[in-house]
Amino acid sequence: MIRLEQVSKRYQGSAFVLANISVEIAAGEMVFLTGHSGAGKSTLLKLIGLLERPNGGRISIGGLDIREVKPRGIPWLRQRMGFVFQDFQLLDDRNVFENVALPLRILGLDERDVRRRVSAALDAVGLVDKGRVLPRTLSGGEQQRVGIARAVVHRPAILLADEPTGNLDPALSREIFELFRHFNDLGTTLLIASHDLALLREMNQRTLVLEQGRLLHDP
Repeated sequence: MIRLEQVSKRYQGSAFVLANISVEIAAGEMVFLTGHSGAGKSTLLKLIGLLERPNGGRISIGGLDIREVKPRGIPWLRQRMGFVFQDFQLLDDRNVFENVALPLRILGLDERDVRRRVSAALDAVGLVDKGRVLPRTLSGGEQQRVGIARAVVHRPAILLADEPTGNLDPALSREIFELFRHFNDLGTTLLIASHDLALLREMNQRTLVLEQGRLLHDP
């Protein structure tokens, strides 16, 4: 599903952020990515999500070499992915329903399908009764659930999450990780960056360890 071969990334005037990363994540896997701040976790997720391009090496998504993807083909490939962020990135001027519906509006789905899919996504994260409220009225854990619903509403094959529990307490973090497990059980491939080592041990999943841009551990 996701394959990186000798992938490197550096920014102008800086040392390598990632150096010679090679790793493969199979379809349906749930994999965690950890390491200290600045280790390259966010950069790796951005490369996989086509938010940035590598300086060297090869990245394949579903067997497709992303070097062969033209700019006009990037939105099509991103439709296979969902993104969850630490800071939620919800639109404060739109209610929960419209926040979750946004990817479907972009895809041009008809209103009937939008309502059906958004309701199903909100039900999956336990917020089916919160569709009409504004995000700022929700707790941090509820806002992250909205972010997850938005990320999965278009039924992506891959879900990428960058420190999704960084602003949450341990109990809420555990709830969010169990939601990820639920979507993984449904067949979604997940790659989740987190520094919560205790929770990662509890989840007992394959964990990649980055240090200063290099992959140290891949069980």
